Amino acid sequence: LACAERSKVAVFDEDLNEIWSYPCKWPYGAERMANGNYLTTCSYKQNRIIEVTPEKEVVREITVESPHSARPLDNGNVLVTATGWTEVREIDPQGKTVWKLATADQNQAKGRWLDFFEDASRLENGNTLAVESVTAPEVGHTYVVAEFNSAGKRVWEWVTNCKLVTFIQALD
Repeated sequence: LACAERSKVAVFDEDLNEIWSYPCKWPYGAERMANGNYLTTCSYKQNRIIEVTPEKEVVREITVESPHSARPLDNGNVLVTATGWTEVREIDPQGKTVWKLATADQNQAKGRWLDFFEDASRLENGNTLAVESVTAPEVGHTYVVAEFNSAGKRVWEWVTNCKLVTFIQALD
């Protein structure tokens, strides 16, 4: 649970007892990694993405202004979105951007203005599923869920009628 108003990330057992927590200013999300660690964004005045062990040791930190989402990838990299970015970035363990998804031109061609990406995740086929926060003349502010290939080409999209979409996950 990423609990923004309590400035922490927490894990609860089946009886809803808190069994682990870590202080983090304004976390937008947290995810348990395959290695048992937790990956979370700490946005408010901390501007970082951290990987934390169950013993609460920070073993990786990436500085990103206003991080929104961080998803661990099988190759050890992290897929990142941030408020103010008009792109999704894949960042390696050294903090270097190794891939970008920029869609402002694609949205402008459709008469939309891309505000930022809310969330993104990598699909099994290697494509990226993303939530774009956009402004469009026909609907005003809305969210677009879209799949992109590795070259950044839009494979398909769904212009939602949702007021807020903050998380996306492909289910089997």
